Amino acid sequence: MTIEKNFIPLFLLIVVVLGYQVFQTVEVVSEINTLHQLRVQQDTPLSNINKLQHQVDVLALGTLRLSENGNASAIDVINKFKKAGITIKGSEPKSPANSGN
Repeated sequence: MTIEKNFIPLFLLIVVVLGYQVFQTVEVVSEINTLHQLRVQQDTPLSNINKLQHQVDVLALGTLRLSENGNASAIDVINKFKKAGITIKGSEPKSPANSGN
């Protein structure tokens, strides 16, 4: 009789613990899937940002070269960049494919 009395509460405890574990596992899997979807959604904007950054770098380098050759407008642009705290380095910008993404 004692075994039967203790069986039901013990069985319910085991069912509750297992149910909780299953619930937590489902939640974790769901969160992993959501994070994966968010990362995939960021790929296109990130690629576009890298392309735009490369284009800006190429334009800035071209402007720097023009200013070094004495172009008055380019010199004015470079001086405005310097006043704004923007420094242009004279090296070739990395292509978007080689930028690490």
